[in-house]
Amino acid sequence: MFCTHAQGGVSVVESSGNLRPCCMAKTGAWENINDDTWNKYPTIFEVDTLNDLHKQKPYTNIQSELELGHFPETCSWCEIEENKGFESRRQHTNKHFNNNNLYVENTIQDLEIALDMTCNMMCRMCNPGQSSKWGAAKSVVKELNKYEMVVQFDETNTEYRSYQKQMKHILSNTDLSYARVIKIEGGEPFYSKNLEWFLDKLISEVDNNKFTLFIVSNCSIYPNEKIVNKLKWFNDVTIICSIDAIEELAECIRWGVDWKTIDNNICKFKNPDDMFTPKLLTNSVISILNFNKLEPLIKYTSDRNFNYFDVNYLGWPEHLSIYQLPKSVRIKYLTGNKGIDDILSADIKIKPQLDKTLKHIELLDDYTGYKFKSINKEVMEILNE
Repeated sequence: MFCTHAQGGVSVVESSGNLRPCCMAKTGAWENINDDTWNKYPTIFEVDTLNDLHKQKPYTNIQSELELGHFPETCSWCEIEENKGFESRRQHTNKHFNNNNLYVENTIQDLEIALDMTCNMMCRMCNPGQSSKWGAAKSVVKELNKYEMVVQFDETNTEYRSYQKQMKHILSNTDLSYARVIKIEGGEPFYSKNLEWFLDKLISEVDNNKFTLFIVSNCSIYPNEKIVNKLKWFNDVTIICSIDAIEELAECIRWGVDWKTIDNNICKFKNPDDMFTPKLLTNSVISILNFNKLEPLIKYTSDRNFNYFDVNYLGWPEHLSIYQLPKSVRIKYLTGNKGIDDILSADIKIKPQLDKTLKHIELLDDYTGYKFKSINKEVMEILNE
């Protein structure tokens, strides 16, 4: 087996700075990884460049295992998805690179990064390692930690400025001339102080005819004029909108900004005053919080002329996963959208942790003032049953 990510992919999207081959790769920091091929991923605080990263362990171990036709434990999400008939991250990326003849050995080709963790939202499925607003919510994080519900990181891992400074240092020393796909995440990328600098680096290095730029945004902010003018340089830009619901449920799940602001910014991306016309893609996550309310989201993205409607299922934290629920419950909410229906009807089972689910909802309701219990009563009835 071959995986572009194992050969030339880097994902660093949490404040610990783990340098994983992709965002789906499990790390021993927050999961039980006993696989000898895993070892410990290096972090951004242990390297000065991403060049030649894939010639070192654990990447060479992962490559060797894949060549033998085995999925190492760190790659178990792709194994699960392929066994269940989903297109895995490995297959999706390989197809893009193969179809467009993009792969170049021993180069950084697929980069998924958070320039920093500055964020104005506190999404219920997120954590302090990926959002400064979560990092500031020390009281509720402390409560969640009592029940082992803060995924990946505890409340002390919030050295956001150190991360921001080191990421810029590493990227400055990394050759991105062969990069073909870069996804900028966050936090919220349009708040990042390093975004303008990074776009300048890309403009000076990448081959614009072979390059795709993705920016994952919560759509709470429209980029300023300087950023817009730089984004116009790229031939292929997609804004991936992190919306899992609409209106009040959206405000509840991804707390911090009102829905009207988000909707206004999405409209501006589709009908801009500044002639910046990126593609719009959803980055909708199906979780136990929204699986019964997906049809209004489908209609909304159609009404707003999104270029693509894409969905993923929440794998972690498991207490927010739909796969705690029996398939017989999930299939009651099929929508006619193949991507959604495949996820809802998948033969995946995990150990139910519904006591944690209910406690998580209770603590976040108390902290945010948005009462999921009353906004999505149907889910609460299912959970309590």
